[in-house]
Amino acid sequence: MDPLPYGDFLEAFPQPYLVVGIVGPLTPKVATDHGPSTLLAELIRAQRPKGQWAIGEMADGQRFNLHCVFQLKADADKLASAVQAGGIGRYPGFLAQREFAFGREMQKAVRTVLRTVSGGAGTTASPAKQPVPNANRKWRPPPRPPQR
Repeated sequence: MDPLPYGDFLEAFPQPYLVVGIVGPLTPKVATDHGPSTLLAELIRAQRPKGQWAIGEMADGQRFNLHCVFQLKADADKLASAVQAGGIGRYPGFLAQREFAFGREMQKAVRTVLRTVSGGAGTTASPAKQPVPNANRKWRPPPRPPQR
């Protein structure tokens, strides 16, 4: 299922399930780079969510975050499990909320997994219009990032 625009999603589903990807410190380069958002959308599409979903690019204080919102708990659980998101409680109005680090190491791991799932083919279309690669292959979560 293709993502909805973030604002439209929140109007249609005012109490969604939230999974926040923390991209890193908010810098002019990070704020204009849509690569992490596109990559996360590819990961979600590869998981074949059953309900509606959206991604919002957010400045949260001095951090740049990606807010992934889901209509269905199962879809949010699937992403949270794949990226090893932990529980948080700072954003009011969500049925459940979790966060994970989506820095360079995690992005590299997700790219590797998506290449494996798609049989090594690179992506050329935008994730919103791209068919799910090799839908008959079982998706595997990215490797666990090193502990610091």
